Parts: sequence; structure tokens; C-alpha cells
Amino acid sequence: MRCFFGLHIDDWRACKNGSFKLVEDDGLSYNYTRGDTRTTAFYWNDGAKTLSWKVSGPYSGKNVYKSIKVVLGKEAKVATIGDKGSVVFFRHQ
Repeated sequence: MRCFFGLHIDDWRACKNGSFKLVEDDGLSYNYTRGDTRTTAFYWNDGAKTLSWKVSGPYSGKNVYKSIKVVLGKEAKVATIGDKGSVVFFRHQ
């Protein structure tokens, strides 16, 4: 059995082109009010079947997401979240 600890994004087919932002902080203090956050901006390009992302912000605590699992239909991709990256799906469902 394989365990996955990270961000799981499931089935983007209904979204067409779209985007969202994930904001992370320590979850305990008010440091986020001083900008101590990490923001990951995700972008889905439906024509290219690609989810890309870009990370910004100074927060780098131990609880930030380090990996992502993206599921599109029956196809799944796992990637490491660095400063920027993307996953591409080749099968159209």
C-alpha cells in the first residue's frame, strides 16, 4: 500500500481554464498579519491539460505542502512542489 501525504487535487475536467491560490502559515501565531505566509498560485490550462503553479512568500515552516497529487479522470500525477512547476496530462477523457 502506498501512502500519500500532500495536497490532493481531484478531477479538473469540469473547470475549463481556471486558477486558485493556496495560502499557508504556521496556523498558530499572528505572523500572517506581517506577511509571513507562503502562497501557491495554481493555474489549469484545459487546452494543454496542464496544471502549473508558482510559489511566493517567505514562510517555510515544516508544515508546508511539499508534494501534490493531481487526478484527472483515471490518470494521476504526483510532483514535488518547488518554486514553480507543472504536470501535464496526455490522455483526454
